[in-house]
Amino acid sequence: MNGKYYNNPTFPDANENAFEEEVEKKETDYRHCQIYVTFPESNLWHDVVFEGRIIKEENNLLTVKKVDSTILLPTKYINYVEYNK
Repeated sequence: MNGKYYNNPTFPDANENAFEEEVEKKETDYRHCQIYVTFPESNLWHDVVFEGRIIKEENNLLTVKKVDSTILLPTKYINYVEYNK
């Protein structure tokens, strides 16, 4: 170490409502996106692109709202996400 104090930018500030405000901001900021997924064990669903809005992010799952349904995607199979502008 260089002997200097490192101020962690992700450390929560003293405002107790900051976390809730950030969550609310994230929830309203979701846009339509394409999610590129690879299921290596499947022959039928090997490379798939899902389109919809991400409505929830959990530890190992991503919840995506499509026009007619809601799907859960394991995050370990997600390659990348493209957001529409």
